[in-house]
Amino acid sequence: CRYPPLQCRACTRRHPPTATPGVECPGPADLRVLDLQQLEAPRRYFGEQVGFYFAFLRFYTRSLQVPALLGVGVYSLYVARLQLYFTIVPFFCVALVVWSATFLEMWKRREATLRHSWDMDAFAETEAERLGFKGRFAQGFYTPTGHWVDVSDDDLRVLGVTLQPPTTLKSVTPRRRMREATSLAMLLVMGFGCVLTTLTIFYVRALVASLAIGPFLAGALNAVAISVLNSLFRTTALQLNEWENHRRNSTFTQALVLKIFIFQFINSYTSLFYIGFVKPYGITVLFVEPEQCVATLFMSDTDTPSARCYDELQLQLMMILLTNLVIGNLQERMQTRIQAVMEWVGDQLEEVKFRRKMAAARRKGVDEERAKRALEASRPRRSGRQRRLKSNGGGGGGGGGGWSS
Repeated sequence: CRYPPLQCRACTRRHPPTATPGVECPGPADLRVLDLQQLEAPRRYFGEQVGFYFAFLRFYTRSLQVPALLGVGVYSLYVARLQLYFTIVPFFCVALVVWSATFLEMWKRREATLRHSWDMDAFAETEAERLGFKGRFAQGFYTPTGHWVDVSDDDLRVLGVTLQPPTTLKSVTPRRRMREATSLAMLLVMGFGCVLTTLTIFYVRALVASLAIGPFLAGALNAVAISVLNSLFRTTALQLNEWENHRRNSTFTQALVLKIFIFQFINSYTSLFYIGFVKPYGITVLFVEPEQCVATLFMSDTDTPSARCYDELQLQLMMILLTNLVIGNLQERMQTRIQAVMEWVGDQLEEVKFRRKMAAARRKGVDEERAKRALEASRPRRSGRQRRLKSNGGGGGGGGGGWSS
């Protein structure tokens, strides 16, 4: 296709192939080829991993159109307080389950197409070792599936000839398994810390419940805590992955994604699970006493506790999404400026350190000069005759030798 996608679709609508045979419009195959061509530029510049990332984002965004349209219709019924809403919600949930399964299968097909087009079918067999991998050289090799095969001296004797033994870096498996178990324990501990942080926010929320902005303030505070904890754990997860000593980049990435997914799931959805499954039943969790849900958006205090908790759940989710959206946009727009400011501050600190070193060196030089002067001043002064004798001492010895001869 020689036109952008929107123009191609508009051309197809204005000039159907059956009605206007003289107009050449792109077909579905041309649009698929154009889609692959648009992914070639980021794939060639950044690599296949980034190319798959952009391909998934495009596919995911297009696939979200169906649940988005269904969700707008269902939510409109909820806002209008129609009885049809309670009837259609189960069907909407089933439709989302079917859409999720269909989306995964369609993405598998799309991924297989891209993998074949980019010659990535045999990537697992040809993947090199990670640069940060540490191990000891051993006589053997790894299979494409990652299993170690020992090679003995008897295996190297072929028809009376001893072959050159293959030597490869081998990781210590028990130590790596122990490190992975330690990383999992640290992940669970940090996840429990996220739960405590969420419960603390709900405790503060109960204290400021009398304020009009109390629920909104607690929701925004929870969203900020989620963003901060996610950023901190991302750095911690990267350090844990380096410590686990993975041999390949693919396994390194899989372990990193698994850690981040588990932590972010606990960190992001603890407050929503608490509002949806704990508060309606008045259950006490640790130091947080049971409290009634507050109707804020579309419900009133005369509604049932489940309806008020559902309204509070919507408010919490809305505040988390909006706060994360604002924080993400600020990070994208201010990241370069913040980096420039940090670099300027670092340069200023380096300049201050350099000036202090130069001043200390100058003071040291002045102190040494003063010490030399003080030493010269403390020495006893010699008379003029002593100085003349010292300067003529060599000549006097020579003259004495000549006189004695």
